[in-house]
Amino acid sequence: MRETRVAQASIFENYSEHEFGSRLKTLSNILDQHPDVLSLIANNLIEKSVSEVGRLGLSIDSIFRCLLLKQLLNISYEKLAFHLSDSMTYRTFARIAHDQSPSRSGLQSTIRKIEPETLEKVHQTLSKSWLEKNILSIDKLRIDSTVVASNIAPPSDSQLLNDGIRVLSRLQAKSRKITGVKLRFTDYRKASKSLAFRIFNAKNTEKEALYPDLLKLARQVLKQIDRGLLRVSAEISDPGQEKKWIQEAVHYKGLLLKVIDQTKRRVIDKENVHSSEKIVSLFEPHTDVIVKGYRDIQYGHKINISSEKNGFITYLRIEKAILPIAACFFPYWIITRRH
Repeated sequence: MRETRVAQASIFENYSEHEFGSRLKTLSNILDQHPDVLSLIANNLIEKSVSEVGRLGLSIDSIFRCLLLKQLLNISYEKLAFHLSDSMTYRTFARIAHDQSPSRSGLQSTIRKIEPETLEKVHQTLSKSWLEKNILSIDKLRIDSTVVASNIAPPSDSQLLNDGIRVLSRLQAKSRKITGVKLRFTDYRKASKSLAFRIFNAKNTEKEALYPDLLKLARQVLKQIDRGLLRVSAEISDPGQEKKWIQEAVHYKGLLLKVIDQTKRRVIDKENVHSSEKIVSLFEPHTDVIVKGYRDIQYGHKINISSEKNGFITYLRIEKAILPIAACFFPYWIITRRH
């Protein structure tokens, strides 16, 4: 069971007198003035099949505030869990009850249920309200472009191949637990990791001799996942959780095929592959390669942004992006306001 809001605040809640504590208190008051946005988020978090009795989880309001706190601090779920257990200011802002201590996995699985489209609706609702109250002004706008980096390591062909081999092999290893079908396969993860490490530390002439072996392992894994997909599809008549396994296997298989192609063209055939054709991450495949100036390469997305005179973000567009704009940038039209 999950409540929309906490009915009554604890008498022990308080904010730090630090500047950031004051900003969080101001943001909390702003959110309290717009309880209607919680009904939008509730559509993603309240499951009709869940019984109304039982232990109370985090409220819709608390989950939304945890999302904002993570974005404002730009931290991982692990650090978010730590701060929520350690800081009274953060617990007060997120309205965490004294007997609640959300874990990393709990925060991650819950917050990720909030869809980007939902956050976009929240943005539109708040913007419309503030425009009607003359808090927002569109008489004067500033337009700018910048790059937002993806959370990925600097890409290399060897690491991308190793990632593909590792993920597909892991899916096969977990097949019995997820689908009920035990797959027999040769685990190349250790050999792949060793080859990728050797390539990373080798000289250019030595790398060319090692890449064919890593490409061979990747092709072997693709053959194995093809056999696994055929067997799972044949033995599962009414797929439920198994459908997710199949979708992930097909997804990463397609990405590994592209990585193999670009590695062969770049390393073996010495071909210049256009940035629009490159994959720089298996886990953030939407990432673009952006060149700023001479040899200043960034991995992420180019965004076009406009803000009004008080600093509110009135428009944001991600060029050639897959994720909607609200997925990563929601908090900024509140916090960037200049008081």
